[in-house]
Amino acid sequence: DYQAAWARLVTFMAERGVTNVQWVFAMSGRAYAKSVNTWYPGDQYVDIIASTGVNSCSGSACTYRQQTKIMAPMVSWAQDHPHELIAVCESGTVESTVDPQAKAKWLTKAQTDLKASAYQRLEFFVYWSSGNYRLNTSSASLTAAGKWFRDSYWSS
Repeated sequence: DYQAAWARLVTFMAERGVTNVQWVFAMSGRAYAKSVNTWYPGDQYVDIIASTGVNSCSGSACTYRQQTKIMAPMVSWAQDHPHELIAVCESGTVESTVDPQAKAKWLTKAQTDLKASAYQRLEFFVYWSSGNYRLNTSSASLTAAGKWFRDSYWSS
């Protein structure tokens, strides 16, 4: 039913001449590895394949999940859909309770990793800056975010 409803909406809009829309199909990173084919409406109805995923790890008993690891299931699945763009429609991380530089390192690594060839179709990246995920939770994370935003690679 979901696939049919999506297709109907896209068709309905196209029949009325709507051209200023990009259709973004988004699931959590983990869902791409499990159930994406149940939901995906088809390439003819999707412009951008996107994934959500945040790193909520902060304690001493966990390891930060890097952005590329969070997005890996979507990126892998999207390889079979080479005409669609890809996107990160929700991302973020919290400060570590044991390493005051962990969030800044995570941001710096994400900025670098998302330049890799697997992400050359990346259309947009959305950082969820709310609560403990805000970019200004430490001076180190704010500095890392500022470097990312000033990187000329991301301003094109």
